[in-house]
Amino acid sequence: MSGRGPATSAGAPSSGGGRGRGKGRGRGGKGRGRGAGDNSKPGNNDKPNSKKVDKKGGRGSGNRRNRGRGRGKAEPSDSSDKKQAVVSPEEKKAEEERIKKEEEDKALAEAEAKRLAEIQAEVDRRAKLQKEYDTSVNTAIDTLEQYANTSKLHSEIRSQLDPSTGALTQERKDFEKKKGKSDLKKCTAFVKKIKAGTYPTTEELSRPNSSIKSLNLTRYVEEVAAALLEPATKVKQSDVPGMTMVCVEMHRRYDSFLGALVPGLMAEINGKGNDGLPRRICFRLLTEFLLHGVLTDPKPIVKVVNDAAGVPSVEGKDYAVSDANLIVTLAKCGGNEILGVVPKSIQCELNKLKREVDGKGEGALILLETSTPASEEAKEGEAKPSVEISAPFQV
Repeated sequence: MSGRGPATSAGAPSSGGGRGRGKGRGRGGKGRGRGAGDNSKPGNNDKPNSKKVDKKGGRGSGNRRNRGRGRGKAEPSDSSDKKQAVVSPEEKKAEEERIKKEEEDKALAEAEAKRLAEIQAEVDRRAKLQKEYDTSVNTAIDTLEQYANTSKLHSEIRSQLDPSTGALTQERKDFEKKKGKSDLKKCTAFVKKIKAGTYPTTEELSRPNSSIKSLNLTRYVEEVAAALLEPATKVKQSDVPGMTMVCVEMHRRYDSFLGALVPGLMAEINGKGNDGLPRRICFRLLTEFLLHGVLTDPKPIVKVVNDAAGVPSVEGKDYAVSDANLIVTLAKCGGNEILGVVPKSIQCELNKLKREVDGKGEGALILLETSTPASEEAKEGEAKPSVEISAPFQV
């Protein structure tokens, strides 16, 4: 009879004399093999899948959990047999010293990079300060040159228009002899330009072929004065220099021009005009006339200033200022030449250049920016500047 016997070990032949097949599939269980045993029933060997086999060569039993997927027994890992490499104390110490040196070199490199960055930042800052200071010095020079040139121009024109020297009378006679063109079309175009607010510049007036020099405007003097008093466009403060030079050239050639213009300006200032030019523009024109020598009597201007400042008629009373803008206009235009007072802005620029010439200006860039502690005992851990900036850099 066929019977179940204990399974043979993996890969070993069954005890019944049969040939075992395969290795055990379990990692810890019994092997599973099939061998040819003594079976009582014939044809048993012809049933390879029969579960009833001889005890000596039958199917091995065991716990299914212990059946593995691999063939044969699990072999021990080779890594467990390897021994860890033994490091000598000298090698360990050398490795530690190498790591420490690398860290020190890295820290030194970072410190050096930080120091160079701080120096470059300070150099850039000082270059920016120097550029700003140079710009301010150049601006001061330009401002003072313009101020000086304007005063010089005023002085030259005053000497040319001074009636006591006879130069003005002689110039008018010379102009009458030239007999300029009385072209109706060109004269009308000139008046229209003035009325439209297109005033010639000083450079254009200095040209020998300029309209005011080449045309005979004797019959258009009143029209030019009316065009100045009642312009078609709004007049701005920047238009006053051009208007002033037109009036200077007209006064230089035509004796009747001033009498046609000044009464209209005074009427606008006193509020009795045609609401043409603004009051402030009219007063500035009068001030410019005085500076250029077109007007030689300052009494009209003095009267306007007294009324605007509210000068009391009785001594001891307070001033009742009615129009401070007119006083400011006089101070800005003729503060130095009329009142003998240098504007504050001009004085500041002048002092800046004076310090620079004396070697006490900011151009040396000796910037003492090291912070001074509030007390003699500085606190520990207080941040200190890492770059010494008590003296200029030597780049």
